[in-house]
Amino acid sequence: MWLFRLEFLTAYMSDAVVNGFMFGAAVHSARSQIPALLGIKVPNRDSEFFMIIYQLIDICKKIPDVNLYVLGISAVSITFLVTCKMLTDKYWPFKKIPFPSELILLISATIFSYFVEIHKHWKVSIIEDIPTGFPPFTFPKLALFPALLSYGISIAVVAFAITVSMGKMFAKKHGYTIYPNQELLALGSLSVISSMFNVFPTSCSLSRTLVNEASGAKSQVSGVVSAGITLIVILFVGPLLESLPMCVLSSIVIVALRSLMMKVQEVPPLGRISKIDCAVWVITAAAVLGYDIVEGLVVGVVVAVLSVIARSQWPPLNEIGRLPSGDFRVANRYDSAAAPIVPVIRFDAPLIFTNVERFKRAIRHEIATLSRVYVTAPEKLPLPDENDVVKNESNVHWDVVILDCSTWVYTDSMGIEAVKELILEMLSKNTLVLFSEVRSFWRCIGWNYTDCHSLCRAIAGIVADVRIELDQVPPLGRISKIDCAVWVITAAAVLGYDIVEGLVVGVVVAVLSVIARSQWPPLNEIGRLPSGDFRVANRYDSAAAPIVPVIRFDAPLIFTNVERFKRAIRHEIATLSRVYSNVHWDVVILDCSTWVYTDSMGIEAVKELILEMLSKNTLVLFSEVRSAVLMQYRKAGLFEVASEDQFYPSTAHALEVAEVVLINGSKFIEAAGLGDKLRRCSLRSYD
Repeated sequence: MWLFRLEFLTAYMSDAVVNGFMFGAAVHSARSQIPALLGIKVPNRDSEFFMIIYQLIDICKKIPDVNLYVLGISAVSITFLVTCKMLTDKYWPFKKIPFPSELILLISATIFSYFVEIHKHWKVSIIEDIPTGFPPFTFPKLALFPALLSYGISIAVVAFAITVSMGKMFAKKHGYTIYPNQELLALGSLSVISSMFNVFPTSCSLSRTLVNEASGAKSQVSGVVSAGITLIVILFVGPLLESLPMCVLSSIVIVALRSLMMKVQEVPPLGRISKIDCAVWVITAAAVLGYDIVEGLVVGVVVAVLSVIARSQWPPLNEIGRLPSGDFRVANRYDSAAAPIVPVIRFDAPLIFTNVERFKRAIRHEIATLSRVYVTAPEKLPLPDENDVVKNESNVHWDVVILDCSTWVYTDSMGIEAVKELILEMLSKNTLVLFSEVRSFWRCIGWNYTDCHSLCRAIAGIVADVRIELDQVPPLGRISKIDCAVWVITAAAVLGYDIVEGLVVGVVVAVLSVIARSQWPPLNEIGRLPSGDFRVANRYDSAAAPIVPVIRFDAPLIFTNVERFKRAIRHEIATLSRVYSNVHWDVVILDCSTWVYTDSMGIEAVKELILEMLSKNTLVLFSEVRSAVLMQYRKAGLFEVASEDQFYPSTAHALEVAEVVLINGSKFIEAAGLGDKLRRCSLRSYD
């Protein structure tokens, strides 16, 4: 897996999936410790639906057989650990040195068990025999490789998923970054070495990791110390621990699992921030609890991926109004928004194969319900061919509709055909469709715009003299390389296997293309055109660099791309030269016009970026933020670490503020209330 650099798969393990999975896994782990806490034995069960319920029923049937001595030792152990935790949090003077309550409990319980002989007199289960020395070296039998390959792949995927899940959870809790490819290399290397000693495959242990973290471990040195102590136990000390009661070990695990069990408290706040994330959390936890850990993780990842597909398939269609400031926003979210002279509509997703039918239906319905606005017909309005579907007479009344295309950061062949079909259909009904905020890439995929500056500028009214030439669409490969690849793969699958299987392969590849576009969107630097509009700088020779860098991440910020977003923004900012060498504060503007929605991981990424840049004397300003996204930011408590003075309705407004910051950054920081937040934020390095 490391060799093929499959670490990108971790992008599909959102925080909602990880936390729901960890909660379910913690419940399973806690259930597995209950028999040892009670001194009973229950039969093992294979994976089946509602397995945990059957296991709890088995435990309840054994209640009459509970060993009261074991129950008492377990109660004392848990009480001791919880009490130590509560007291040391308040009164332990050495905050950087954790109080060794687990170690004290292990030593005390072992000594007590040895001298009282609780195994003999009270029938308390103890560790008993601990063999010393290493297992014998045995070279793996390569002849078994073909038969075990599928099982090995399953074990590798599960081991990696659990390791990365735990790593991401603690990385978020303690404020550091993990690198999944390094984890793959470590797991793979250890598995190769350990295969020669007849031991279990290497992976992260849920219970041991929690105990390690609860004991105060802060770095990888704790792993070295644990490995060293384990080596000493294997070689020399093992026999001294043979009297340790099993219920004491289970008590330590149960107390360590408490933090994961409390993750259920995250669900109500998560539901207020993102209902989709909340649903993913609940479904993942329910799948883990209802079946088993591996199957639950798979269900969680699949549901998270399907949520991306669903968002692209059913985006909202909004009517746009004009604010007194001149900005255009969703009309029903602003009381002061006035209706423009003609309807302005925005389809909040890139126009691709998953949503073209919804787009056409929604636009037709929207236009059918709009009141007619009469304008004088242009003297000349050429159609794509000589067989005009509408006669251009000076007394013909025309409707006009404007489509705001600011969210169309990419498209495909079906999206282009849908636009072409819409234009022709509306022309046949004496309705002229104007397109605003069109990305420059549309000019490279077979559409030729001539003398139509309104198609590339902000919405500013009706331009009567419009000339649109619909050229013949070029071959598929020049329009969309992704569509071309899907076509070739589907045809190859049909020819290489059979019709049904080939169709399934084609659908899967097409769906994966949607996921890939959300996972690897481009990061563009924005320049200012002579007209005052802002566009991707490297696509316009006339684009001038603004006074501070303006960057646009061309996709909604969600779990599939947050890591790419953070890496790309850090790299971009690191390579930017300061505007003035003697300026104390740098300023960077993020154009958020493509962030039509977000999720909990996207919000956390923004929060982390703001704090990190503040610690480096760089102020991040956000422009073109959607009102729905801003509402999510408020619900998630983003403004506890950020100021609303960092968010602006347009890039032009943000640039005006940037000039003020460049002149006197410290004064602006204090006035915006960021001074206290800056002093509270961590000064750690993210390099």
